Amino acid sequence: MADIYYEDLEVGQEFFSAPVTAEHGPMLAYGQENDPWPYHVDEAAAAETMFGGIIASGGYTITLHYRTLKEIYFTRGDTWHVEVALDWNLKFAQAVRAGDELRQHYKVLDKKLTKSGKRGIITVQQNLLNQRDEIALGSTLDLLFARRPDPKE
Repeated sequence: MADIYYEDLEVGQEFFSAPVTAEHGPMLAYGQENDPWPYHVDEAAAAETMFGGIIASGGYTITLHYRTLKEIYFTRGDTWHVEVALDWNLKFAQAVRAGDELRQHYKVLDKKLTKSGKRGIITVQQNLLNQRDEIALGSTLDLLFARRPDPKE
């Protein structure tokens, strides 16, 4: 187990999650509850759209995105000292369908100290990749990180 602070991440550093599966039942239930457009909930209507069948709601796709990030941030035993996300740019690049295997590719793009120097801002690219290594959901965000405490203090 390790504490991950601003100082511990380097530009170019990458992390990958294990895959998760977009499951038909939960995908359909999410759409019915939260985003009931026909291409998310109605097989016959979805077949007539440009997608040719049911696709996951953006919200469900983001849920899978978070599920894969959870593994990186929380289940490896490390404690990441992210204080807040400052900016989030998001792109739905490929439709997610039932049965897709999705995994997270997380890469540190940039880092800089805040004006006060008390915290750091790390820019990361988070790509949710499908089983063909195509980006299903891509995002770039700036995260405010705590700095490693001075052991003298």
